[in-house]
Amino acid sequence: MTNVLVLLTISFLLSFVLPRSWHVAITTALSSVSFQPMSPAAPAGSVWAAGGFLKAGGNFIRVVFSAPGILLILLMTAQLVAVFWSPASPPYAVVIFSTFGIIACTAAFMANSRDLYATLRLIMASVSPILILQAAATILFLIDPSLEEQYLRSPLAELFMGDAASRLYTDLPNNVTDPFKSGGLFFVNGNRASMYLGVAAMLVFAVAVKYKRARYWVLGFFLIAGALFTFSKTAVILSVLTFAVALVSPAILSRGSSAGRFMFGIGLLGGLSIVALYVLATTDDFTEASETASASRLVLWKYAIRALADSPILGLGWGGWARYWAGPADSLRMSPGFPPHNFILETWTDSGLVAVIIIIALCLYAIVRLLLHIRYAGSLSNARPVAFVAAALIWMVMHGMYDNTSFYGSPNTLPFFSFVLAFVLNPIPSHLGVDTKVHRSRTPSSFFPGFLSWRDVPLEEDR
Repeated sequence: MTNVLVLLTISFLLSFVLPRSWHVAITTALSSVSFQPMSPAAPAGSVWAAGGFLKAGGNFIRVVFSAPGILLILLMTAQLVAVFWSPASPPYAVVIFSTFGIIACTAAFMANSRDLYATLRLIMASVSPILILQAAATILFLIDPSLEEQYLRSPLAELFMGDAASRLYTDLPNNVTDPFKSGGLFFVNGNRASMYLGVAAMLVFAVAVKYKRARYWVLGFFLIAGALFTFSKTAVILSVLTFAVALVSPAILSRGSSAGRFMFGIGLLGGLSIVALYVLATTDDFTEASETASASRLVLWKYAIRALADSPILGLGWGGWARYWAGPADSLRMSPGFPPHNFILETWTDSGLVAVIIIIALCLYAIVRLLLHIRYAGSLSNARPVAFVAAALIWMVMHGMYDNTSFYGSPNTLPFFSFVLAFVLNPIPSHLGVDTKVHRSRTPSSFFPGFLSWRDVPLEEDR
């Protein structure tokens, strides 16, 4: 816990030294990398993000008392209260800093500019060198698995991934040891790596559509290529689904469409999501050797549901699933360390039904708000970038329904989820009566070695 406090202190000091936009850029990049050994008690990404509340001003209170803020605090409370019937202690630091980090990061993004697209451009500019390295390494490691093994056994891998790397070849195996899987620089799990790159790609596409610059499209498709080179089946299905949703939803959901067409669009999007989950759950993985094949998911879900039948309200408590799963895992020759691989079932087993209701309400609220942003955008050109922001959220949520990730993805994607939440809280255009405008920036882009330009990032609110 001492390392967490040291890291948080550094983050607070940065907020005093750096102008607001520079602080957002640097802490976003640090949160996205999430150096694990620096903060063993909690993901470093959430700690870096938590330091942003000093730059958020009144927006921090605004987020706290918004519907998503209240739901996040209620979720944290439900998770912590579950300690009273848990056989093990909950990860207090992870729960607290993840919640606080999302709220603080969301508020900092909202405070940076009235134009959230300018903030998104700033965010993706700051993290673009990291994304390029991650995608390139993912592609290279799949082509040459021996090079990936050398990296995973090196001290550099431990710097980025902590115990997950140092114990990978001993008592904590994961799927990147499969020669047909690749996790790049920051992940020992190819599916998590694919989500990181896929979600980032959707947000880059939002910038590409908004600012009409070819280099953003190039970067976005390069990140999609990196996601596909993880050889994750989830990446293949979700990249097609989310891109299709982003392209089709503005035309279907626009305000000019009839009510029937709007309801058909909502039904179509829901149906596509159900079909995608069904395909994920029932088709074979690309490699028979992978322990995370679809059959394993179905077995995990079946046993999780069976366990919850005995305690549907309170769940099993923290550590309850591990205790329950140890017996079946041995007879099924599966890893006893597997979580349920579904964030709803995992939340249910850890914290009970109340926490599940809260987390579903949060996801539905965010998705519905984004669909309303698309419907009332005023024109297709305004609706298209919003659709890609919605696609990023859909990727995170649906990925968490099938893999070992949360509703906000992983600690590395916490700033991406926070931006989506900031957009969710932005007034719907029909309530404003005007479109947002892009403001010119005084930031000298020559000082930043990123792939993207910061030209349209406002600094008039810097402190």
